[in-house]
Amino acid sequence: MPAADVVEALKVRFQAEEFPLGVQVQPGALQDCLRTLRDSHGYRFYIVASATDRGETVEVVHGLRNVETDDDFFVKVSLPGDRPELDSAAMI
Repeated sequence: MPAADVVEALKVRFQAEEFPLGVQVQPGALQDCLRTLRDSHGYRFYIVASATDRGETVEVVHGLRNVETDDDFFVKVSLPGDRPELDSAAMI
């Protein structure tokens, strides 16, 4: 379960919505959210990226780990199914 203080910080900064494994943010906030998790909250280890086609939308999920606390945190974005484009998180 993600740390409650991290979830609250992201809800305030990015208007994120909580889900059981982390938060959902708007696509334009994804890169800044991932940077914030890395730089301010210690989630420096990238564990997974996945996407699910839900028909009208595509959900993209990035998973990160804080190796000091062994906590995993997932950030989800929802994209339109007819144009599922998203800036890369590879350089973060």
